[in-house]
Amino acid sequence: MCQIRPSRTVIQEMERPKGKPMTTITYKTIVAVLRDLEETNRILPVAIDLAREHDAHLITLHSEPATPILATPDGFASVEAAASERIEAEGRATTLESHVRELCDREGISYEAHDAVFNPGGTAGLAVPIAITADLVICGQPNEETGTGTAYELEQIIFKSGRPVLIVPTAFDKEADLKVVTVAWNGTRESARAAFDSLPILKMAKSVEVLVVDPESDANQDSGAVGHDIASSLSRHGVNVSVKIVMSGGIPVGETIENRLAETRSGMIVMGAYSKSRLRERLFGGVTRTILGSTPALTLMSH
Repeated sequence: MCQIRPSRTVIQEMERPKGKPMTTITYKTIVAVLRDLEETNRILPVAIDLAREHDAHLITLHSEPATPILATPDGFASVEAAASERIEAEGRATTLESHVRELCDREGISYEAHDAVFNPGGTAGLAVPIAITADLVICGQPNEETGTGTAYELEQIIFKSGRPVLIVPTAFDKEADLKVVTVAWNGTRESARAAFDSLPILKMAKSVEVLVVDPESDANQDSGAVGHDIASSLSRHGVNVSVKIVMSGGIPVGETIENRLAETRSGMIVMGAYSKSRLRERLFGGVTRTILGSTPALTLMSH
């Protein structure tokens, strides 16, 4: 049974001059999905920085997964074991929430913290209903080996929330310049969605590179001009943008993108998620899976 723990909400109302509309594109509600303390210490600083930059309200979500009911050698459910598991789960949730509140209070941002104990819907089950109403969702990179999240959970959040998801990698390169952003462009609906979903970040960046790998000519556009239309659109929003066309030379596109990120020291990549079907990506590999699996840069994905 999912138990939602009550939370204290801290909301700071922003004053705006009467009669003056707010026209700046920005994030006002940010959701951060936190799975354990180690991941929290990696994700929360990023979330707090974005909340401060955009004067946003931060919502943190933590879910303690439902555990299987243990049985005695006689085949009867162990009430003591179940009670012990719940006490341990509540203890972990309380510790993590206290840590979140300490950091957010110290930074003086508007926030609220939620957690669920023994949540049968898992992380995605808690996150999706709240993420749907957010401007941006922040998650950690799935790590199947350590049991910290799964690709399936992340996919559920990306697909079911319909919101842009910023993924903080396990090997987050803190030395990379987060004001240098790469937009991976392939002309798909997903890449367009990601580009415009990331506008609040792109507008605050020092430089943005629209990266096109192996462009193809068609009846409407020469391959050398691919990427310039989206760059022009972004520039009209005040984004400092350039276009870079790269030929892979037979190297997988995902690896080509990662090589370019290393060359430019870009701290963030913006890209469409699963331009191919998820089944095709699982069977044959794809850019989404490559980037999710190994890039050290922050990755903003939209579908």
